[in-house]
Amino acid sequence: MEHGPPHDPHGDNIAPAFTPVPMQRRRHDGWTPERQLAFIRVLSVTGQVAEACRAVGMSRKSAYKLLDRQGSESFAAAWGSALRSGQQRMLDQLMERAVKGVTTIIVRRGGAVEIGHGPDGRLMAGFLKAPRPGEDRFRGGSGSKGDIR
Repeated sequence: MEHGPPHDPHGDNIAPAFTPVPMQRRRHDGWTPERQLAFIRVLSVTGQVAEACRAVGMSRKSAYKLLDRQGSESFAAAWGSALRSGQQRMLDQLMERAVKGVTTIIVRRGGAVEIGHGPDGRLMAGFLKAPRPGEDRFRGGSGSKGDIR
């Protein structure tokens, strides 16, 4: 059995370092430095901007507005890096399951059971439709600030 790096479902050890976007006013319901870090951590794990926004209780629109703020360069670089690594992680998991296959159990009338093992066509279709790692489906291009604006 192969062992990879320790699994970190919360992204604590995989989120790229960055300087939070400075805010003129600190709001408890706004993009606090803690919320920005949590967003980057979730993005590093999922590779999905919408999921990362949901996890921190912010809208996708507000996340993209944060990128337009002065001083967002470090956050934007972390966003791009986290997006690429999260998407690559998800694609790697899909590819592993597609290649190794899945076990299916079919129960037929009369109690006959058929057990099969093979590739998961739905996963492969999703894999083929997914944006390439680092590509933001809502903005296009890679995750660097210049490309996602």
